[in-house]
Amino acid sequence: MAGLEALGLSDRLADVEIIVHRQATEFELDLLLVLGFEKIHATAQRIAGHCLRMTPQEFPLRSCAGRYVRRRAIEIGLLSDRDVAGDPIFIKRKRRTATNLDDVTRVARSIGYEDVFLETLPMKEQIRRVATAERIFAFHGAALGHLYFRDPARRGCVVEAFSSGFATNWARANATMMGDA
Repeated sequence: MAGLEALGLSDRLADVEIIVHRQATEFELDLLLVLGFEKIHATAQRIAGHCLRMTPQEFPLRSCAGRYVRRRAIEIGLLSDRDVAGDPIFIKRKRRTATNLDDVTRVARSIGYEDVFLETLPMKEQIRRVATAERIFAFHGAALGHLYFRDPARRGCVVEAFSSGFATNWARANATMMGDA
């Protein structure tokens, strides 16, 4: 998307064809479909190309991803700049859990957070819930990838919990770039 914009070809987004490996997850494919990409080809062949590094110092993918995916979501009507702030959510997961989850849940509920299992919701609803939530509390995981859909102007609050000793600098940088405290 950034490349097309840089070349003045934003109107050609419908022509984009995406190649994924056959082992791409259902989650990845759903996300591409929700964003309106219809030309998705799966292959078992090795895909060659340039590797974009995910560190902001080498290539600012994280800092620009939000700008493009949020704008795309607005263009296709998934989100709007006029969306009302949603309730605070506590993103829980069915597969992985914390040993003290009951205690954490009790505290989160006592301060107004609603339990949400994103994996039980359709992709569009997952994106909307995360993009519009006034505040988010979650254990580290892929569900927080939807932070890129948040409006940086809202300056919401995202609290991400990690296991003891987990490296957090990249997560902190990610949240800062998206305007979340």
